[in-house]
Amino acid sequence: MINMDMIELLTTNQAAELLKITPRAVARRIKQQQLDAQKIGQSWLVILESVKAQPEYQSDSHSGRFGQIRTTQKCWNTLKLKMVT
Repeated sequence: MINMDMIELLTTNQAAELLKITPRAVARRIKQQQLDAQKIGQSWLVILESVKAQPEYQSDSHSGRFGQIRTTQKCWNTLKLKMVT
C-alpha cells in the first residue's frame, strides 16, 4: 500500500512547466489517465512521479523556481485550515 503522506504533488501549472506543455494539456492528460493526480478541494494536484514518467520530462528542468512541492498531508492540512476559518 502506498503511503499517501509521502507523495509529492504539483499544481497543474507546475506540472505544465516541467513538461513544457500547457496547463490545459495537463488537465487533458489527467482526464485521459495519462497523469496521476489527486483532487483536493477544487484543484487537481499532479503526482510528481507521474510527471517524471512522461517522455517530455527532463530532470534538469526543475530548478525550484515555482516554490514548494506539496505532500498530500500538507494539502489536507491547508484544506482543513480553510474549512475551519
